[in-house]
Amino acid sequence: MGYSSPPEAGQFFLIATDASTRNPRLPVLLRTVRPAGVLFSLGRLRSPEETAALVAAVAKTLAGTSVLGLDAPPAAACRFGRLLPPLPSLSQAAAAGGWKLVRRLGELHAEALRTLGFNVDFGVMLDLAAHPVAQRRVKAMAFSSEPAQVASGGQAFVKGLRRRGVLACAWHFPGEGSASALAGSTVPLVDKTMADLWREDLLPFRHALPYLRLVGMSNAAFKAYDFDVYRPAALSPSVAQGLLRVKLRYTGIVVADLRGLRESSSLGQEAAAAFKAGCDLLVVPERVAEGSLAEFSRALETGKIAAARADSSRRRLRSLHRQLARPSDRFAARDWQRLVRQFEHFRRECPLAEAKLA
Repeated sequence: MGYSSPPEAGQFFLIATDASTRNPRLPVLLRTVRPAGVLFSLGRLRSPEETAALVAAVAKTLAGTSVLGLDAPPAAACRFGRLLPPLPSLSQAAAAGGWKLVRRLGELHAEALRTLGFNVDFGVMLDLAAHPVAQRRVKAMAFSSEPAQVASGGQAFVKGLRRRGVLACAWHFPGEGSASALAGSTVPLVDKTMADLWREDLLPFRHALPYLRLVGMSNAAFKAYDFDVYRPAALSPSVAQGLLRVKLRYTGIVVADLRGLRESSSLGQEAAAAFKAGCDLLVVPERVAEGSLAEFSRALETGKIAAARADSSRRRLRSLHRQLARPSDRFAARDWQRLVRQFEHFRRECPLAEAKLA
């Protein structure tokens, strides 16, 4: 007989899927793992009706309020694929109309997410565009390399989401805009001092934390906090606990995206390490969720993960679930057409962005 994971272990997992409605395996997996929720990609979904039906079906399978997240960044043209007209990026909106327009952009994103059934936006990035590689990678979200600009813009966008009932998860704490490749390692390295991080990369997070129910950890290593052994921030108690929990007094959900970790051959071991370091919610790919859960469960049962550590995350997750909106059972086509018109109108409000989108 195979190993059977205890039912409560899955509550710390968030399953990432790019599945469409034609994937019969997903409902079976959700009933087996019983995760906190699902993180979706819209790449294979061709209509708003199909998307809303899938999200509603997942919510029904999970039974109860669950995390229903979208992880695509708020890029100008690809956020909602072919489902909606393209919107300007956050930097374009800021240039056209300041932070008020950025907040309105956040409200529009939230209205689209809620109409499709999502309740958490996992695409918010607060990294600085400070390194040539980072500039290409995060330009969809980063306003500039100026910490104050990213702080004001990120806060405005998150407030816009919250106004329309969508929670935000902001990445990649404590800020990986200056990360560079580390010779002989798969872990990028940020070699800034604590003082520089505090003044620069951490500034957007310090401004946004009061409005964030979820914070996503970086998978880069930070020399200032783990100078002896370089390890991803998601696996670092010095960053997740010492910096985020103790120094910044953050009480919300800390998220580790295990899809980007390459520290060991076992995702289950990485899940246990991230959880021990202080993360509450563990993003795992659909294809390896069951195997990862089995190994993670053993760590819980054998005491490799302290019971008190699990209890603290369990309390925070219960609090999160109470704040999550439930998706509607019916897709409102009239509301969607109204939203399409609002997207088109917003583009006309941003003449600088409209020129770049044309």
